[in-house]
Amino acid sequence: KILSVHAVWMSLFSYPVLLCLAMVILFLVVAQTLIGRWLSYQFKTSAKPDHLILIQHGFLAPWMQAYALGRYMAQTATQRSKGAHMERGGYLIQVLRANSSDYVFGFYSTSNGIEKGGYRALNEIKRVLEQYPSITKLSIVGSSLGGLYARQLCKLLYDSHRKCLCYNGRCLSAYNFISLATPHLGVVGKIHDMLMKAAKCLHCLCLLPPTVAELLALDRAQILKRMAQNKEYLKPLDLFANRMIYANSINDNRVSLSSGLILPSFEYEDEQQYTEQIYEEDIEYSRSNKSCVIRPFSEQHHGDIMIDDLWYKQFMKDLHWKRFVVSINSNRLSTFFAHELLSHPNDAFDDCQPVLSHLVQHFKW
Repeated sequence: KILSVHAVWMSLFSYPVLLCLAMVILFLVVAQTLIGRWLSYQFKTSAKPDHLILIQHGFLAPWMQAYALGRYMAQTATQRSKGAHMERGGYLIQVLRANSSDYVFGFYSTSNGIEKGGYRALNEIKRVLEQYPSITKLSIVGSSLGGLYARQLCKLLYDSHRKCLCYNGRCLSAYNFISLATPHLGVVGKIHDMLMKAAKCLHCLCLLPPTVAELLALDRAQILKRMAQNKEYLKPLDLFANRMIYANSINDNRVSLSSGLILPSFEYEDEQQYTEQIYEEDIEYSRSNKSCVIRPFSEQHHGDIMIDDLWYKQFMKDLHWKRFVVSINSNRLSTFFAHELLSHPNDAFDDCQPVLSHLVQHFKW
């Protein structure tokens, strides 16, 4: 063992690039660990809160990436808790950590499947509900892949006999379900053909991470299709009084507009070009005014691609969604990180401030 460690160490010094890479990784791991010990993942406005607000981070992300959103929600909740609302209990904002790690950035946790991620989130929520028996209301905000974890979580919490989200005999009133740049229908439209072929080869060799296989619709269970069609996933969502989904119209290198908004245009031949034509005015306004633009989705704009799809008709019949299209095109940096700016908004960035303001304004408190 000593010889093998010594060999690895000497090989690093033999190749400066590898040494630099190892040092960068070590620095990031140590930095994240220290930051994770310092940051708070739980915010509450009273000793006995009655409204639990969960925030689930996304793919290959540490839980700290959702900290800014949790802090912003907590500040808004604190302001609302002053005065009359204090009599009704208050809020508890929980940034879920179960699908992350202080040491490996959540790489493994977010890579081993949506169902397992949902179970991990459930175990963390159970501890919170046991600690705070005063909680009677539930809201969930899912960032990117976190939106799929949240839908799996709702399925696990749903009691088909009592027809409510339930834990240990206690029914929870479902208030808000919000997803930010979530790939509800996968990421196939964002993958180059060559990469897709490579992914299929890796999948055949059992080398492709389960989460990636699910997002590329290569898994046998076809979990994303089940989420869009099966009652076991749709009924829990129907309980929420307020359902909102946000998606980028441009510059999102991971999630297409139709996948983020759950639209049947997912297989449109050139969806990105079509979307840019529809929201050209918003995209240009974002560029010239250095700020993102948020617009409610309108089916009238997409009339020619609203294909006769049975699952979509049933989906719209069962659930009503408030859909919002976000255009982030203010500068080169924001165009490159458009997905991150929407999925994990941080009020330190100008492009995120309209998103955060819009979210808390339309939030059912």
